[in-house]
Amino acid sequence: MEPFHPIFADIASNLYNNLGQVYCALQDMANFRKCIEKALALRNEYHLPISHDTLVQRFGYAQALAASGEWQEARKSLFGMIREAKKISGMGITLGQMYYLLACIENKRLPGDSLNHFKKAKEAMLSAYLPESNHEIQDIDRQIIRTESLVRGLEKGTIQLISRSEIQK
Repeated sequence: MEPFHPIFADIASNLYNNLGQVYCALQDMANFRKCIEKALALRNEYHLPISHDTLVQRFGYAQALAASGEWQEARKSLFGMIREAKKISGMGITLGQMYYLLACIENKRLPGDSLNHFKKAKEAMLSAYLPESNHEIQDIDRQIIRTESLVRGLEKGTIQLISRSEIQK
């Protein structure tokens, strides 16, 4: 398709995103990231409006960052996405998924923040009318219980976080 007419920029961006998702499924994170970055670059280059597709692609990019160990960049990306998603009505489940990924990224390094984001994920999904019996809500509840236990242990001093460098010694 390249070079392509600007009218096809949205389609090309989505195709790169879809190809990236295939690479992700194959656990080829380097190509996953390249494709997602190309999809987002096309959105910027052709000034495509923010849409659900944009959020899906940026969500994939945050996943690629987290998978490559760039958790702080992934957090930054997710915080930006959350700000944008809050402005769009009907984004409860997507917003919940963003908070959930953010909580998972933070879980080992910032358990207190992680706990708050698990709770926000649940709240967002419930506001989208998912029932308490939904498997995603139940999974979040399990994560909340585990993380609350971790945070209590850290506060009491019965649990200490160990850095990667200490583990390798």
